[in-house]
Amino acid sequence: MLKITQEGPGFIVWDDFLSKENHRLVWNYIQSETLEFVHQKKWVKAFRLTDGEPLWGPPYLSDPYTPDIKSIVYPTKKGIDLFISELKNLAPHCEHIIGKQGQDWAYFFARAYIYPKGTGLSWHRDNENSAQGAFVYYAHQEWDPQWGGEFLISSYETQKLKYPESELYGGEKKYLGSHLDNTFEKETLLSSGIGTYIMPKPNRLIIITSGIIHCIKKVEEAAGNKVRASITGFFQDPAMLLKKSEN
Repeated sequence: MLKITQEGPGFIVWDDFLSKENHRLVWNYIQSETLEFVHQKKWVKAFRLTDGEPLWGPPYLSDPYTPDIKSIVYPTKKGIDLFISELKNLAPHCEHIIGKQGQDWAYFFARAYIYPKGTGLSWHRDNENSAQGAFVYYAHQEWDPQWGGEFLISSYETQKLKYPESELYGGEKKYLGSHLDNTFEKETLLSSGIGTYIMPKPNRLIIITSGIIHCIKKVEEAAGNKVRASITGFFQDPAMLLKKSEN
């Protein structure tokens, strides 16, 4: 069992998650993967218009999931399998953070991300209707604190906040997101103005429970041609959680 580097309200951090050789092979996988800009097909609204243009790869599922007939299921015969295998082994030890597989989530998906200089991900919360938790693993081989890219986590209390719904034409009400109007989110974050930062240290894994507001600070100009390379994904089962909300 891996030794925990840091644990706080709603999150856990492990260093040296993979062996040095497997860390290198996952980094090589990201370099060989077919990546595209996150907005290449449509605006992915988790990213604001000021977040730049990160890149991502295709998602791979940890376990078969009948409603998803498009995504490739582990084992993929690619280097990402080295990461997925270790995370599958670790997940049962994180049930106080992400819940139990088969009861709270059915699978996790994992995909490669690259954040070049000038890119990040603004304050947001993960989809509370389908995600039980999220993870990020840092695959790059080196990092300098001057390069930015920190993972910022707000206070644990933000997990329980209910986001306001807006009325649409026809009377429907829904939460529209904070990509164009973040008034409620801004007031919530400023109410305490205190949280946690975690540097993107190579070979580090972070798991965070669903609902806590968090963000990725932009990679600084000082990074030059170095990139923040990660494997990221969610523990989820949209169908299972939807059924729970109906009961």
